[in-house]
Amino acid sequence: MEHQCRLGLEWLKQGQIEGLIFHCTPLCGMKLEAVEWSRDWIARHANDVVRP
Repeated sequence: MEHQCRLGLEWLKQGQIEGLIFHCTPLCGMKLEAVEWSRDWIARHANDVVRP
């Protein structure tokens, strides 16, 4: 998950992609490590890319 997010953010900043989509599933309410990590990552990087 970390690799995917790091790469996605890099591509987003370079303009190679327009956005990232995090697919929500019923697992999101189960306190899984990957879900918690993703939530934290999104909160930390929410303002890293400025939209025109």
